[in-house]
Amino acid sequence: MVLAGGRGSRWGGQDKGLIRVDDAPLAWSALQRLQAQPHEALAGLAINANRHTNTYAQWGWPVWPDEDPEAFKGPLAGWQAGLRQCPTPWLLSVPCDTPDFPIDLIDTLVQAQRQSQSPLAVAASRHADGLRTQAVFALLHTDLLPSLDAYLNQGGRRVADWCETQGPAWAIFDDKDSRAGAFANLNSAADAAQRQQERQARSTPP
Repeated sequence: MVLAGGRGSRWGGQDKGLIRVDDAPLAWSALQRLQAQPHEALAGLAINANRHTNTYAQWGWPVWPDEDPEAFKGPLAGWQAGLRQCPTPWLLSVPCDTPDFPIDLIDTLVQAQRQSQSPLAVAASRHADGLRTQAVFALLHTDLLPSLDAYLNQGGRRVADWCETQGPAWAIFDDKDSRAGAFANLNSAADAAQRQQERQARSTPP
């Protein structure tokens, strides 16, 4: 499931999933990047969106809005919708605003979960200054729904805090092969412009 249900405040209130980067909507690119990771665990795709749901639906995958689409309660509300709708025991989550996420994301999350037998596997990137949690990149079992319901009903919103209570498995991505940098997200138009400049610099011959 691609999370595209945010308010897009730092994008001037735009629907972030429909913002075009690299000549394609961000949410579409995320879906395509998931499809490029063939894995036995990937049974289908879906989109968590709270606006322009008809536009998203035209792409051919299910669209799962939050239970209260106008409240914009954050990624956990997207997970809640996904876990309630998911037709399989496991839900894989990625955000729409991180176009370069690791191409081996699914395999690494699945391996971490299988090794630990935890109902939750979460990505983390290793940098020179330590590990950084990439919590919205996660693999969740649908048995987690009652716990998530309770946390949200109590007013909880912090993804990392709820994840910590579940004893998650950690899928570690090292920066030595640039995979850690693949988690850079585009929080604003300035981020997108900087990414484009960096890509052009790398492709320009010396």
